This record gives sequence, C-alpha cells and structure tokens, in this order.
Amino acid sequence: MRIRVRRRALLVVVTSMLGISGLLLASMPLVGSLQPSEAVYDKYLHVDVSGLAVGEYIDAETDTGFYRVLKRDKASFQVISLWKHQSEYLLSGPFGGYEYCKNFVQQDGFQCFDRYSHNGELSWLNQYRWTSDGRYIGDEEERFNLPRVEFKRSGKYLVLLGQLAAPDKPR
Repeated sequence: MRIRVRRRALLVVVTSMLGISGLLLASMPLVGSLQPSEAVYDKYLHVDVSGLAVGEYIDAETDTGFYRVLKRDKASFQVISLWKHQSEYLLSGPFGGYEYCKNFVQQDGFQCFDRYSHNGELSWLNQYRWTSDGRYIGDEEERFNLPRVEFKRSGKYLVLLGQLAAPDKPR
C-alpha cells in the first residue's frame, strides 16, 4: 500500500509538470506576437540623436505635437511633449479646459509669452513656466510637470511611442 501511494504521488507530480510545460510551450507564440513589429515602429516619429552631446536637446514637431528630446547622460534620454492645435500650444488651464499659447518654447525652458500688458508690450505669464527638462517652476502651487513620452532606441534614432494626439474639441 505504501508503494502505491508513493507511485500515485509521483505520477501526479510528473503529470502536473508535463501539463505546465505544455502550457508554457503553447503560450510562447502568443507572447511573442504581443511584441510590435518593425513596421509598426516605422509609423512613429523618429528623431536622430546621433549628434547630441550630454545636456543638449533637439526639438521635433508634428501637426499635433511638440517634442523635446534631452540627452541626460551617455546612455539615457528624456522626451517631453505638448499638444498643439492650429499651430498653438495647448496648456492645461486653471479651471479645466485649455489655454492657447503661440510663443511657448524658449531656449532655456518653456514659458508663455503671448499676453500684452497695459502698455502694449508682450509680457510673460509666470503661471505657465517650466524648465527645459519639463519641471514646473511657475507661480501656482497646483501645476504639473510636462508630460513625458515613452521611446525606443533604434540605432541612431529615438522612436517616440505613444505620441500625444490633440483633443478633438479643445475648450
């Protein structure tokens, strides 16, 4: 009787291991198909980063977005993005909705430079101010850092994934 119990336990363990191995082998093609093909990556925006030194950035634009690629160190990058609509940048407004800004991208960061003061000169809007790496430094407490975009390195290019699309109906 003791031998039968051991044999039965051994058969259960071996059968279970074979079943689990079979499931793993059967699921491998499914898991492999979840990886996007190179044809999918070709549809995304490619930015040549081969000439960037550490600390430098390059700007890229599409009809619906602006992207700044910053080289952080020898092997890492950061990509920030902004929505655009009809050549104007869309910034999240203080009460929901969006604020439009034509002159937003500056050399040393981001700040809206569209409003006219009482004497007719352009004035900076300090509540709309970010560093060149997207950190908020404006006057209001409840703001956010600029959104970052995921990317994939492909040779001398960064392929910008998950690009932001402009909303259908900006407020």
